Amino acid sequence: MDEKGVVQAETRKANVLLVDDKAENLLALESVLTELGQNLVQVTSAREALRHLLLEDFALILLDVQMPGLSGFELAELIRERERTQHTPIIFISAESINEQFIFKGYSLGAVDYLTKPVEPEILKSKVRFFSKLFLQQDQIRRQASELAEANSRLDESNIALEERVRVRTAELEQANRELGAEVAERRRSEVRLATEHAITRALALANDLESAIRSILKVFVENMGAAVAIRWEVAKDGNSIGCREIEVSTKKANSLQNFIAETQKMSLGLGRALPGEVWSQKAPVWLPSTINAENFARSRQAASAGLFTAIGFPIKIKGDVVGVIEFFASDQTEPDQRLLDMLEVVGSEIRHRPSVFSDNSINLDEVGCNFDHVVLIVSWFLLVRGLLRWRRRRWQRLGQHGPKHAQR
Repeated sequence: MDEKGVVQAETRKANVLLVDDKAENLLALESVLTELGQNLVQVTSAREALRHLLLEDFALILLDVQMPGLSGFELAELIRERERTQHTPIIFISAESINEQFIFKGYSLGAVDYLTKPVEPEILKSKVRFFSKLFLQQDQIRRQASELAEANSRLDESNIALEERVRVRTAELEQANRELGAEVAERRRSEVRLATEHAITRALALANDLESAIRSILKVFVENMGAAVAIRWEVAKDGNSIGCREIEVSTKKANSLQNFIAETQKMSLGLGRALPGEVWSQKAPVWLPSTINAENFARSRQAASAGLFTAIGFPIKIKGDVVGVIEFFASDQTEPDQRLLDMLEVVGSEIRHRPSVFSDNSINLDEVGCNFDHVVLIVSWFLLVRGLLRWRRRRWQRLGQHGPKHAQR
């Protein structure tokens, strides 16, 4: 109980009901009890007593036993029948000498005491003081319990509102994290694509011949893009099949790829058969998100055993005709990336600027009026400038999102 509650409990008064059919008896009781400072309610009949009990709560009832009409015992029976008053303390006061039968009946009706007239004032004051204090304390406890229940209710409402705010905020943070993760992943993919383009440009620029250039390109896919294995396929002279020409393997996966490589090296595929044949048929890059579930993939068992779950292939074209296919495999199962497919489409088409390693489909550079070194220089600068222009365009787009001040820097 706080200080304010203590002051309120001390200043409040308890109701004490005095019931006697004789006014002089009520006056005598009042004179004795006035100094206690409680609210003394005086009535001269049982009917009047019941009316007060319907409207107010009382700390104690001092009840005369012998009254005309309803006696004190009969009134006590009615009081005990009502739920509101069935626990209200009753002290019977009788003018008769001690009568064991009356005393027994009084206690059987739930009386807390039975006094005879004349009543000893100090004893009466002590009893009234005790029950008044007890009533006020119980009433204060009820008030505090009610206030506590209201406070708990408000706290529950606050907790529910807080939980809802936390849930909403958590959802927002999770969404922001997903978006940030997607942005970071896309940025990494962009960086990988750009690094791959630059590596391919460098390979084409530094290679002495197309054979070594394509070998370097296979290494680029293994080293830059994290491929476990990269394979070059070549269309046969008769144009009816495509076979494995060269394989580049990651040193980390070399031991686990032996069966897969052996199966690949002995394969000869027709148009539209397996991944190389499908790329050959479509003349466009093909992405298999799952080598295990792919219908048109002849090496699914060996790929699963080697831990190869994603396969990508793209065509090498000369004058629009497919003369070979490059495919590479990754250990992670990933969904198609259209930007990477577009880049591979460009790479496969730009290799045509090199003299072909495919003997029957080779181009005589003398026929097109230029020499090998010129072609290397043109292709290298073309790829480099195109990559720089794309990078600058993306850079300006990102800066433009932060306002004109940033964009002008």
